[in-house]
Amino acid sequence: MIVNYDNYLLRIALYFFTPIQIPNSILDFKTIMTSLNNIALVIIFSTLVVHIVLNTKYFKKAFFMIFEGKKKQVQKIGLLIFFFSFWIILSNTTGNYGISMRQKETIMFIIFFYLIYINSNILFLKKNDKNV
Repeated sequence: MIVNYDNYLLRIALYFFTPIQIPNSILDFKTIMTSLNNIALVIIFSTLVVHIVLNTKYFKKAFFMIFEGKKKQVQKIGLLIFFFSFWIILSNTTGNYGISMRQKETIMFIIFFYLIYINSNILFLKKNDKNV
C-alpha cells in the first residue's frame, strides 16, 4: 500500500507510530524490536483514547481539572502548548525514520502524561458520581 506523506495532517497523525515494519528476515532483531516498540505505543495510546471516548461526558471536566489550582498551572499549560507545537513542527520537518524514532521517544511521554492524567480524573469523577 502506498501512502502519500505529503499530507500534513497524516504526517502529524503518523509521527509517533511509524514505522511498523514487516521484517525482511526473522533474524533482523533491530527491525523486530522497533516494530514491537511501535505496536506497544499504539496499544497504550489506543487504550487510553478509547477509555476517554467511552467516557465523553466526563472528558471536559476531567481535562480542565488538570489546570485547576495555582500550583504548577503555568507549567502544565506551557507543556501542553510546547507539546502540540513541537509535534506539528517535528512531524512535518522530519523525513528520516531513524531521526523520527529518536525524536518521538523524547517527547512521547508528554502525550502519555496528559492522557493518563485525564483518565485518572475521569475515574475519579466516575467514582464520586456513583457515591452521590
